[in-house]
Amino acid sequence: MRSIRDISIRSKLIVIIMATCSIVLLLGGFALTARYAATEQQKTANRMSVLAQVVGANSTAALTFNDPLSARDTLSALVAEPSIIEARIYASDGTLFARFTAPGAVAPIPGEGNGNASSGGLLFGGDALMVTSPIILDGEIIGKVVLDTDLRPLRMGLMRDIGMLTLIILAAGLAALPLSSKLQRIVSEPIVRLARTMRQVSQVKDYSLRAEKHGDDEVGTLIDGFNAMLEQISVRDEQLHIAANALENTGDAIAITDARLKIVSVNKAFISMTGFSPAEVSGRRPLMLRSERHAPAFYREVRRRVDASGQWHGEMWGRRKNGEVFPQWLTISRILDPAGRVTHYVFVSNDISQHKRYEERLEYLAHHDALTQLPNRVLFELELSKALMRAKRRGDKVGMMFIDLDNFKVINDTLGHAVGDELLQTVAVRLQGCLRECDVVARQGGDEFTVMLDGVSDARDAATVADKFIDLLSRPFTLAGREYQVSASIGIACYPQDGQDVSLLMRSADTAMYQAKELGRNRYRFYAAGDNLRLVPVTDPDQHSASGP
Repeated sequence: MRSIRDISIRSKLIVIIMATCSIVLLLGGFALTARYAATEQQKTANRMSVLAQVVGANSTAALTFNDPLSARDTLSALVAEPSIIEARIYASDGTLFARFTAPGAVAPIPGEGNGNASSGGLLFGGDALMVTSPIILDGEIIGKVVLDTDLRPLRMGLMRDIGMLTLIILAAGLAALPLSSKLQRIVSEPIVRLARTMRQVSQVKDYSLRAEKHGDDEVGTLIDGFNAMLEQISVRDEQLHIAANALENTGDAIAITDARLKIVSVNKAFISMTGFSPAEVSGRRPLMLRSERHAPAFYREVRRRVDASGQWHGEMWGRRKNGEVFPQWLTISRILDPAGRVTHYVFVSNDISQHKRYEERLEYLAHHDALTQLPNRVLFELELSKALMRAKRRGDKVGMMFIDLDNFKVINDTLGHAVGDELLQTVAVRLQGCLRECDVVARQGGDEFTVMLDGVSDARDAATVADKFIDLLSRPFTLAGREYQVSASIGIACYPQDGQDVSLLMRSADTAMYQAKELGRNRYRFYAAGDNLRLVPVTDPDQHSASGP
């Protein structure tokens, strides 16, 4: 035989409904009793009304001929109705005409009555029911009859019935109480235990807990499903825990937004990179991290591509909490639910400031001399090429110089490379101090320097600069605490006459520099094609020599 725990909830509910219906029937019986009381009272009132009408009809002659004795005789006939306490006849002016009181009855306080309506009530009213009826002769009211009926005997009988009904109701209630309590526990206790387990799981986040099962009914099936769900959640929770730890401890800055682009979660790397705490960004849009480096059209294009393909990645400038603008490599991904609706957006970014600085450093080193910080040969040739194109458009000249330090090898070998490096750095500073902003000085390597003079009017401009160089480089250099004297040999070539491209112009200036060395060093010389040299007057012809076309 199956335990009551194993029967279906429907069966349990049927039992409860049956018990409830029994109680309802008892209550209905009480209501019917009340209805019965009201009906009995109404019947009594109707019967008394009929008696009053009969008395009134038999009293017309007595009232007409003013015969109270005849009226009293008529009222005395009511002694056959034991429920009547008193009967009275009133004249048309309201004076008492005749009166009858039942033997042994306590008459109520006289009154005029209120027509055919009754006063008092069987259940909750007074002890008497008053009924009145008019006395009519030839359509004219000549008086009225008032009957007072005793309701106490009827009420006593009714109270006995109510008492019996109450005892039955109490007995039924006492019988249904333990049954209802047992059924209630059978149905509710498993649900209460299940709810307690669910609350405990929710509070301590321990998905290893299981709800206790005590039957194979619908609640038992529900508990089985709940425990199976906990098992799945436990496995999923472990996976999510691993994913959350990985997300939190990854070096990438991650921000997750909802479908409306409101931030719902950030990791430690995001906080470290931006300087914002989770509370400061929660519910806000990533727009707060925008810099002014990009036009609005750029962001619209990013959004368009995310909507179109589900992802965008690229370089973007961001802004930290302190206002600092920094470069980042950003990936924006769109997350969809199984129905294809957007649920979240994931922003994964890396601060590439250091990488940018590294790139800039590499770019700088690729085009600058590491010792003197001057442009190297690559950058110099690029700048010279640009200058030649400008000169071609403007129709002016460009001066090109090759500078070689005299006897530098002796100083470098004698005093050491550190002193030689210091000398080269000082020479670079002196050369830069003589040039305009549009001119360029570069180190070719070793003790060789090149100079590009942009937009010179003629060869004399280049000669003037060369004079300054020779003068500055002839001044003593303080190296390792001692002063040393250095000189330089300078070769000059001019665009367009000495070369119309970078390679030829530099070769011409280099040739002129070697010519200056052969003529005794510490001087400059213009490039001369072949042996046709034409002297150009200089400030100090004994020291500096120049040739030109």
